[in-house]
Amino acid sequence: LDSSQWNAFSLELALTEARIDFGARAPSQRRAQNFYVPSRDSLRYQYVLECLITNQVSTVVVGPACSGRSALLKNTLFGVVFDFTKQLVTDHVTMSSHCDATRFKENIERLLEWRPSKLTGERKLRPHLESKLICYVEDLHLGWTDQHGDQPAIEAIRDYLTDKAWLSSRKRRWREIEDVTIFACMAANAPETARVSRRVLHRFNLVTLDEPDTETVHARLKTYAEQV
Repeated sequence: LDSSQWNAFSLELALTEARIDFGARAPSQRRAQNFYVPSRDSLRYQYVLECLITNQVSTVVVGPACSGRSALLKNTLFGVVFDFTKQLVTDHVTMSSHCDATRFKENIERLLEWRPSKLTGERKLRPHLESKLICYVEDLHLGWTDQHGDQPAIEAIRDYLTDKAWLSSRKRRWREIEDVTIFACMAANAPETARVSRRVLHRFNLVTLDEPDTETVHARLKTYAEQV
């Protein structure tokens, strides 16, 4: 640490780097949620997330509008994390009114295969070779709600976090799963957030983002408007 070169955080420099990164993306990826501008706080959060990822701790990032929760998590999971490990495979699932338990499970299981467990030798669904799967769930609070007020896709996540297994939607068999970690983001003040059960949330580690300062929000929005 004594021999490292440390520089004070500069918002202007961060915005310049964000413009370059955003402009280099494919047109389909130039969306607001992909415009990531780090701040003093996000650098601290990123370090915490790196520790949680490497230790396979399923986590929900909660934050208000314009806090950058989605951009922070995606930048860490799909970019920064590969700077210190090559073992991870990342996948993206967006919760919506069309995402039920069957669709969610199939999205995850297509990346897994039946292989002997490293601990017990029993056959379980696991990522390929020695990889570990990180599933990024965007907008956890927007999952489909049935006529009884339940959210089946989120309950499937709870089953996995509780028992490391879930019920196959088609074959009705209990499927044990290994080496899968779930990271999700969720709005702090959306009406739909209240529908997410506490029995689900208490299975996650929670990271709460603070309200961003006015200067950072204005700079982000102004720069994004210039790019589009």
